[in-house]
Amino acid sequence: MVCCGDSYVSPRESREPISYDPNFNGPIHNRSCTDILWLIVFVLFLGGWGYVGYYGLTRGSIEKILAPIDSKGRRCGLDSGLEEKKNLMFFNIAKCLSPGTPITGCPTTQVCVENCPDNTIIFEKELSQTSFESLRSKMVCTDDVNINTMTSSQALQYMKEEKCARFLLASQPVLFRCIGDLSTLQCPKTKDGIRSGNEECVRNPVEAQKSLLNRATALDSYIGWIAASWVTFFTKENEREAHIVCSAACTKFCK
Repeated sequence: MVCCGDSYVSPRESREPISYDPNFNGPIHNRSCTDILWLIVFVLFLGGWGYVGYYGLTRGSIEKILAPIDSKGRRCGLDSGLEEKKNLMFFNIAKCLSPGTPITGCPTTQVCVENCPDNTIIFEKELSQTSFESLRSKMVCTDDVNINTMTSSQALQYMKEEKCARFLLASQPVLFRCIGDLSTLQCPKTKDGIRSGNEECVRNPVEAQKSLLNRATALDSYIGWIAASWVTFFTKENEREAHIVCSAACTKFCK
């Protein structure tokens, strides 16, 4: 330390100051921007993306992105003959819980319908020779099945072949997919916790609700999931909570 009276000054601070140079004109006398070209390119890039966004908002339709696809690859509500059938119905929505569903699609028959079912009907349980005529008009089948001419025995066979739905669930469309209310189909508790027979049931409706709601927007593809997730972010409060069908003995799907 260097002593200066009663204070101490470090050796660095005690050095002689830089002398004034009258000819010094600053770091760079003629300064200018050297990236004008890239600035123009960047502005054009932003303008291009702005046009793409504007074109998408004015010409695009989110319904086309979210339009569900039936088992024949047709878009519900858009393709020829399906203009009035905007909703997709799954014959056995339990199969949509497969891990590969977002990639390969839900492995069950899917058909476009005008309106989602408003009543729960288990055809295998209620269908008989006497009730067939009253239930005929409510059945949902693929295009190659003539509902008006089929017999009750044919109807049972078509249900086994998944050409006709074995059950209908009171449903509400969630992103154009018919998601049913399964609260009335809860599996009854037994000694071993498994329901006997081949009836459809739900072991844990609450957990089933959460699981299906998370998967409902990804039933067709990851692209549909991304688009649907964006819409769900803004519309989630208006959506109806969904449930999952658990088939047969309610085994692995409703644990």
